[in-house]
Amino acid sequence: MRGIVIASHAHLADGMVEALELFFGEQPQLEAVNLLPGDDLVAFSGKLSDSVARVNDGDGVVVFCDLPFASPCNVAGSLLNRMSVDGGLHVIAGMNLPMILEFLGSRDGSEMNASDLIRVGREGMVDLNARLGERTSD
Repeated sequence: MRGIVIASHAHLADGMVEALELFFGEQPQLEAVNLLPGDDLVAFSGKLSDSVARVNDGDGVVVFCDLPFASPCNVAGSLLNRMSVDGGLHVIAGMNLPMILEFLGSRDGSEMNASDLIRVGREGMVDLNARLGERTSD
């Protein structure tokens, strides 16, 4: 089973894990790594690489990051060149709850690719007013 690491600013990663476990219960091979104000990026990189190593059972790891090209994503991206991960390492930035729920639901069976996960994430964003045909006063 592929491991999952969620990397974010502040405690968003912790909140995502808590939300995921509300739906799926406690999950093996799932960890959060938070970049807090004042944290050193070298230390954060060490925490992230340690987390990736812990969740990998040989089937690889997906790191979901909060923002593309922000510090957690950049550090995760640097691991692609610096860290050998049995089964591979994949980094997806711009995470949301629908995409990670989809991945959790399928990680024991057929593997979804990054394009599928990004599509699910996009489809999980809805303008409810427009969907319900209501107008807003902007």
